[in-house]
Amino acid sequence: MNKITILICLVLLTLFSCDVLSDYVYEQRYNNQTLFFIEEAMGCESLSSIGIFLSDNISYTADTGEDCAQSPEETWRSQSGDCEDFAILFMNIAYFSLGIKCELVLVQMSRSVENGGEMNHAAVRYNGIVYEPQTGETLTTSVSYYYTFDTVFN
Repeated sequence: MNKITILICLVLLTLFSCDVLSDYVYEQRYNNQTLFFIEEAMGCESLSSIGIFLSDNISYTADTGEDCAQSPEETWRSQSGDCEDFAILFMNIAYFSLGIKCELVLVQMSRSVENGGEMNHAAVRYNGIVYEPQTGETLTTSVSYYYTFDTVFN
Protein backbone atom coordinates (compact mmCIF):
# COMPACT_ATOMS: atom_id res chain seq x y z
CA MET A 1 0.00 0.00 0.00
CA ASN A 2 2.76 2.49 0.85
CA LYS A 3 4.62 1.83 -2.40
CA ILE A 4 1.47 2.50 -4.44
CA THR A 5 0.80 5.72 -2.53
CA ILE A 6 4.36 6.91 -3.06
CA LEU A 7 4.18 6.01 -6.75
CA ILE A 8 0.90 7.93 -7.18
CA CYS A 9 2.39 10.94 -5.38
CA LEU A 10 5.47 10.87 -7.60
CA VAL A 11 3.35 10.67 -10.75
CA LEU A 12 1.14 13.58 -9.60
CA LEU A 13 4.19 15.64 -8.63
CA THR A 14 5.76 15.00 -12.03
CA LEU A 15 2.59 15.97 -13.90
CA PHE A 16 2.18 19.14 -11.82
CA SER A 17 5.83 20.09 -12.34
CA CYS A 18 5.49 19.65 -16.12
CA ASP A 19 2.45 21.95 -16.16
CA VAL A 20 4.32 24.61 -14.20
CA LEU A 21 7.34 24.28 -16.47
CA SER A 22 5.14 24.39 -19.57
CA ASP A 23 3.38 27.52 -18.29
CA TYR A 24 6.76 29.15 -17.63
CA VAL A 25 8.08 28.31 -21.10
CA TYR A 26 4.98 29.66 -22.86
CA GLU A 27 4.86 32.70 -20.57
CA GLN A 28 8.44 33.60 -21.48
CA ARG A 29 7.82 33.09 -25.19
CA TYR A 30 4.97 35.59 -25.43
CA ASN A 31 5.66 38.25 -22.81
CA ASN A 32 7.70 41.47 -22.69
CA GLN A 33 6.61 42.66 -26.12
CA THR A 34 6.96 46.36 -26.87
CA LEU A 35 4.10 48.33 -28.41
CA PHE A 36 4.82 49.78 -31.85
CA PHE A 37 2.77 52.54 -33.49
CA ILE A 38 1.86 51.88 -37.15
CA GLU A 39 0.42 54.95 -38.85
CA GLU A 40 -0.94 52.93 -41.77
CA ALA A 41 -3.11 50.85 -39.40
CA MET A 42 -4.95 53.81 -37.91
CA GLY A 43 -7.71 53.43 -40.53
CA CYS A 44 -8.80 50.13 -38.93
CA GLU A 45 -12.26 50.71 -37.45
CA SER A 46 -13.09 47.19 -36.20
CA LEU A 47 -11.37 43.99 -35.18
CA SER A 48 -12.40 42.40 -38.48
CA SER A 49 -10.80 45.26 -40.41
CA ILE A 50 -7.52 44.67 -38.55
CA GLY A 51 -7.45 41.09 -39.86
CA ILE A 52 -8.10 42.33 -43.39
CA PHE A 53 -5.36 44.96 -42.99
CA LEU A 54 -2.92 42.27 -41.84
CA SER A 55 -3.83 39.88 -44.66
CA ASP A 56 -3.14 42.70 -47.14
CA ASN A 57 0.21 43.64 -45.61
CA ILE A 58 1.77 40.60 -43.90
CA SER A 59 2.68 37.23 -45.41
CA TYR A 60 2.45 34.02 -43.42
CA THR A 61 5.87 32.45 -42.89
CA ALA A 62 6.38 29.50 -40.55
CA ASP A 63 9.23 29.67 -38.06
CA THR A 64 12.33 27.77 -39.06
CA GLY A 65 13.86 25.98 -36.13
CA GLU A 66 12.78 27.09 -32.66
CA ASP A 67 9.34 28.65 -32.39
CA CYS A 68 9.77 32.24 -31.29
CA ALA A 69 7.51 35.27 -31.22
CA GLN A 70 8.55 38.39 -33.08
CA SER A 71 7.81 41.86 -31.74
CA PRO A 72 5.14 43.89 -33.54
CA GLU A 73 7.90 46.04 -35.00
CA GLU A 74 9.81 43.00 -36.33
CA THR A 75 6.68 41.56 -37.92
CA TRP A 76 5.71 44.90 -39.47
CA ARG A 77 9.19 45.64 -40.83
CA SER A 78 9.74 42.12 -42.22
CA GLN A 79 6.14 42.00 -43.53
CA SER A 80 6.02 38.33 -42.50
CA GLY A 81 5.35 36.12 -39.52
CA ASP A 82 3.55 33.05 -38.25
CA CYS A 83 0.29 32.86 -36.31
CA GLU A 84 1.57 34.19 -32.98
CA ASP A 85 3.32 37.06 -34.79
CA PHE A 86 0.03 37.93 -36.52
CA ALA A 87 -1.81 37.70 -33.18
CA ILE A 88 0.65 39.94 -31.33
CA LEU A 89 0.62 42.50 -34.15
CA PHE A 90 -3.21 42.31 -34.23
CA MET A 91 -3.31 43.07 -30.48
CA ASN A 92 -0.89 45.94 -30.97
CA ILE A 93 -3.01 47.52 -33.72
CA ALA A 94 -6.26 47.01 -31.76
CA TYR A 95 -4.73 48.90 -28.86
CA PHE A 96 -3.66 51.89 -30.97
CA SER A 97 -6.52 52.09 -33.47
CA LEU A 98 -9.47 51.01 -31.30
CA GLY A 99 -8.18 51.62 -27.78
CA ILE A 100 -8.92 48.05 -26.65
CA LYS A 101 -6.84 45.34 -25.01
CA CYS A 102 -7.26 41.90 -26.58
CA GLU A 103 -5.94 38.59 -25.30
CA LEU A 104 -3.54 36.26 -27.08
CA VAL A 105 -5.14 32.79 -27.10
CA LEU A 106 -3.79 29.39 -28.02
CA VAL A 107 -6.39 27.18 -29.67
CA GLN A 108 -6.85 23.78 -31.28
CA MET A 109 -7.52 23.98 -35.01
CA SER A 110 -8.71 21.19 -37.30
CA ARG A 111 -5.29 20.60 -38.83
CA SER A 112 -2.70 18.20 -37.40
CA VAL A 113 -0.98 19.09 -34.15
CA GLU A 114 2.79 19.40 -34.40
CA ASN A 115 4.78 19.67 -31.16
CA GLY A 116 2.03 21.63 -29.46
CA GLY A 117 -0.22 19.17 -27.71
CA GLU A 118 -3.72 20.60 -27.88
CA MET A 119 -2.54 24.07 -28.85
CA ASN A 120 -1.52 24.44 -32.47
CA HIS A 121 -2.65 27.95 -33.38
CA ALA A 122 -2.52 31.46 -31.92
CA ALA A 123 -5.51 33.76 -32.22
CA VAL A 124 -6.93 36.84 -30.49
CA ARG A 125 -9.89 37.12 -28.11
CA TYR A 126 -11.94 40.16 -27.16
CA ASN A 127 -15.13 40.08 -25.08
CA GLY A 128 -15.28 36.29 -25.40
CA ILE A 129 -15.07 36.29 -29.21
CA VAL A 130 -12.03 34.62 -30.81
CA TYR A 131 -10.68 36.20 -34.00
CA GLU A 132 -8.41 34.72 -36.63
CA PRO A 133 -5.65 37.35 -36.77
CA GLN A 134 -4.79 36.63 -40.40
CA THR A 135 -8.31 37.36 -41.68
CA GLY A 136 -10.33 39.01 -38.91
CA GLU A 137 -12.97 36.28 -39.11
CA THR A 138 -14.47 34.90 -35.90
CA LEU A 139 -13.55 31.37 -34.84
CA THR A 140 -15.68 28.82 -33.04
CA THR A 141 -13.02 26.90 -31.18
CA SER A 142 -12.16 26.28 -27.56
CA VAL A 143 -9.28 28.16 -25.99
CA SER A 144 -6.55 26.01 -24.46
CA TYR A 145 -4.55 28.86 -22.92
CA TYR A 146 -4.61 32.64 -22.91
CA TYR A 147 -2.40 35.62 -22.11
CA THR A 148 -3.77 38.99 -21.11
CA PHE A 149 -2.74 42.11 -22.98
CA ASP A 150 -0.74 43.27 -19.97
CA THR A 151 1.14 39.94 -19.84
CA VAL A 152 2.11 40.14 -23.52
CA PHE A 153 3.05 43.83 -23.54
CA ASN A 154 5.19 45.46 -20.88
